[in-house]
Amino acid sequence: MGGGGDNTIKDTPERKALADISAQKYEHFDAMLKPVRNEWIEEMTGQNEQRHYDALQGKVSTGNASVFSKQQQQAQKALAASGANPGSGRYQRSLQELSQAQAEIGADTMNRATSAQQDNTVKALGSVVALGEKKSAEAIDGLNTLSAQAMDRSRSEAQDRMQTNQSLADLAGTTAGFAYSAHKNNDEGGS
Repeated sequence: MGGGGDNTIKDTPERKALADISAQKYEHFDAMLKPVRNEWIEEMTGQNEQRHYDALQGKVSTGNASVFSKQQQQAQKALAASGANPGSGRYQRSLQELSQAQAEIGADTMNRATSAQQDNTVKALGSVVALGEKKSAEAIDGLNTLSAQAMDRSRSEAQDRMQTNQSLADLAGTTAGFAYSAHKNNDEGGS
């Protein structure tokens, strides 16, 4: 039934050449690509660090303060042009409403930014897992999708913010126009 014989596999020149190529590829991976991969994995797994949220809060606060500072200056000019007394309740109420809108929009924007950062963390960890499962093409596609979504979200938030700012500017203009009209009517009625 069974025959004897030699069961050893002999190294042929072709097998030796393939083994050399494999060793060279591994050495290249180990020396050049593995450190980059490890750095990328570390960065992806670190997406939930507090420093990312602190940076977001700084950007949101700075942007919000800049936009509303301009809005407040415009509202003050409009109210002054209408003859509103800076000590009057109407003047103070207008500025108070603007400050309240600033706080609300700032909180909403910060909540959205925090949610986006949390989404990025989950997607980054998914990419690391996909890479670990040797699905690097899927991981790269996921990163491309994430990048596109982040860009779309940024554009959308910028447009929303511009519309909100325009609404506030319109409100300030309307308030100033109303105040001017009321002031003008009072002056004409008192003559």
